Amino acid sequence: MDNITRQNQFYESQVIKQENESGYERRPLEMEQQQAYRPEVKTEMKQEAPASFLPPEASQLKPDRQQFQSRKRPYEENRGRGYFEHREDRRGRSPQPPAEEDEDDFDDTLVAIDTYNCDLHFKVARDRSSGYPLTIEGFAYLWSGARASYGVRRGRVCFEMKINEEISVKHLPSTEPDPHVVRIGWSLDSCSTQLGEEPFSYGYGGTGKKSTNSRFENYGDKFAENDVIGCFADFECGNDVELSFTKNGKWMGIAFRIQKEALGGQALYPHVLVKNCAVEFNFGQRAEPYCSVLPGFTFIQHLPLSERIRGTVGPKSKAECEVSGPGRPNWRPPPQSPVGAKAEGRHCSWVTLGTPVRTSRGWLVAPGSPG
Repeated sequence: MDNITRQNQFYESQVIKQENESGYERRPLEMEQQQAYRPEVKTEMKQEAPASFLPPEASQLKPDRQQFQSRKRPYEENRGRGYFEHREDRRGRSPQPPAEEDEDDFDDTLVAIDTYNCDLHFKVARDRSSGYPLTIEGFAYLWSGARASYGVRRGRVCFEMKINEEISVKHLPSTEPDPHVVRIGWSLDSCSTQLGEEPFSYGYGGTGKKSTNSRFENYGDKFAENDVIGCFADFECGNDVELSFTKNGKWMGIAFRIQKEALGGQALYPHVLVKNCAVEFNFGQRAEPYCSVLPGFTFIQHLPLSERIRGTVGPKSKAECEVSGPGRPNWRPPPQSPVGAKAEGRHCSWVTLGTPVRTSRGWLVAPGSPG
């Protein structure tokens, strides 16, 4: 027995010697238990509204962050393993989604930014006349678009857009071209939110270019923060529709001439596409315009309701929505095809989340991406 005891002592001394030589320091079991049961503090990134969207008193109401710094609770030795497992299980549950804002109180007869006809990362203010894009992390690389709730197809109509703020995006590399840009104009209700990059979508950009169907040409002056752009649509030019713009009251000339026959009686809607900029619209709700308006033009809000065309209204419930499943390649007819929903007498507006590829049969969504 003495020999076995001496062998064990010798073996343990050799192990401790090897640990000391390797720089390893053995921790007591209690410390390992504290590390194992120490709850993790979960953080969530949330973007604050730009300064131009905050009321003056908001900065005074901001509490000191140091008052709310989290403190790690000490390990309680009198608690059993089951207590901590139960607590961690409760902490790991997904939080309930925040309640959506009630939109029933908003007067739908007013011309406003349409919360249904805009990108998900474009945040619309409660007054529906202003908005800004998400800019945290990779969102700062993206364009974000929105359309107005009403359009027009006759008369001489206008609206204004002001760039309230160029949102700080210091996390973007210096090589990023044009980190702050706004494109403003008109489009059909059937067009995507990418203004000026498809037929019947007409935009004037802050880089001093106009575009339609992804064809860019020099036009007007460049514009940026605090500039006001007036947008004018003249349907009283014979067989054409003329679109023109002003910058701070100065006319930039006619940008587009569109044949009425090509439009087919469809309405044109105010449309904006932004990149890291907060913007505000004047559809006619302001007592005074930002700048002088071209003679003979009327703000779209001042037109009778019968002369305005309501854009596509979103579904009232999830039961009215349709989602095609992801996984293998999924073919579906394009929105303008009589196949599918329209063959059943229903109007269906598809939004593809993924990489769509045009084929002779319709649209093919890349494998692995939701359709």
